[in-house]
Amino acid sequence: MTTQLAEALEVSLDYLVRSTDVLLKKNIVSKILDIQKLKENDRQHVFALPDTN
Repeated sequence: MTTQLAEALEVSLDYLVRSTDVLLKKNIVSKILDIQKLKENDRQHVFALPDTN
């Protein structure tokens, strides 16, 4: 039930039960999980992008 509530609110379960003050929206968590599936070299490129201002 708690997991369903977190999904409905599009927040992490940790945020819902106040284990963290960081609000992690569902779409951001999904992107992070997708990045974790990448090969190491590709992950490095993804993480380097925000630093290229």
